[in-house]
Amino acid sequence: MKGKSDRTRYSVYSTFLALILGTYFYSVPIAAEQMHFFYSLPIATYFCAQLGWKLVMKSKESYSFGNIAALSLILTVAVAYLNWMILAIERRLTRDHIDYDGISESIMTTFVYFPLFQTYLSLILVGYVGVILFVLSGFFVIKTKQLK
Repeated sequence: MKGKSDRTRYSVYSTFLALILGTYFYSVPIAAEQMHFFYSLPIATYFCAQLGWKLVMKSKESYSFGNIAALSLILTVAVAYLNWMILAIERRLTRDHIDYDGISESIMTTFVYFPLFQTYLSLILVGYVGVILFVLSGFFVIKTKQLK
């Protein structure tokens, strides 16, 4: 990716890894019935990675292991929450929030309680995978950084 900024490269690499991870989790039978991770996870990753890199990596001197590790921890939580929010919007748009009895869940449940609970649960189960992928993307960008 010649000519692209480090922030864009980090976002694209992280998004590519999120696409692979999202496709894998979509194919797992326990999550495949309702979760469309293959599009929600890359969208959440791209925007969070763009903003996170811009806020944490202010100059080439801030390219360090500590900053990459901190950014990875922050992004793992932010991406998980945004991912569940995107899926909550999808549930509302596709009317999957209505029970078999015809009773609709509340907006608070759809947009607050479920995403917070699902974020907590997903961080416990697979949060380490997100941290590792963000760290790998960061190291790759730092090792191939563009000198200006």
